[in-house]
Amino acid sequence: MKLVVKKQAWKVYLPKLASVALFILLGGGAFMSRYRIGIDSQIDRCIPNYSVYLIDLKNQNIEKDKIYAFKANGLQPLFKDGTWMVKYLRAIPGDVVEVDPQMDVKVNDRTLASGLPLIMKIGGTEKSFVGKKKLMDDQYWVMGSSYTSFDSRYWGTIKQEQMIGRAYPIF
Repeated sequence: MKLVVKKQAWKVYLPKLASVALFILLGGGAFMSRYRIGIDSQIDRCIPNYSVYLIDLKNQNIEKDKIYAFKANGLQPLFKDGTWMVKYLRAIPGDVVEVDPQMDVKVNDRTLASGLPLIMKIGGTEKSFVGKKKLMDDQYWVMGSSYTSFDSRYWGTIKQEQMIGRAYPIF
């Protein structure tokens, strides 16, 4: 099969090319003003089945058990301040979070995880993590779905100002 290409004069072709380029620039600009693509390049991911996320910068509606992107704060030396992270939002203000003596992590008496496998790596003791707390205004508890996720179990809550937006797993 032979592909036939009809050549056009520059006077006809250039306006078409400019229109397509303008459409791509405006569309890309509109997309980038609202969305970002997040890539989790870690070998041991906190949400194991996904490594690429569409992050909606404008969606600040807080819903439990949805995935959100947020900026790390105070997690050095493992993560620099401002590093984008993605986790499930598991508890919101008013919820009660507990780590019991068996290392079960509960939110409102519902067990979400068992064990804290990273305690030794961060230099803590099991006893120091046991406790119960009602989340106050502007306190959010985030967790990965992986057993080895480094999350609120180890470093506590995040604040609203750290939230970037809702994250949608792509693949």
